[in-house]
Amino acid sequence: MIALQRAIGPLPGMVRGLLRSADRYGTGDEVQNSLRNVLDHAIQVTERVDGARSLPENA
Repeated sequence: MIALQRAIGPLPGMVRGLLRSADRYGTGDEVQNSLRNVLDHAIQVTERVDGARSLPENA
């Protein structure tokens, strides 16, 4: 779980950075929508991993 958490932890921040600079580079609306979708999924997975990792601590 720790390895997975380390692997996916930076993803939301990286995708947010891509979205922030999308207008500067002329990124199309479809790509921006896809990036928002990826961001939503990355956040969900990060939260699930955090929750799963804390389960043994609470038991």
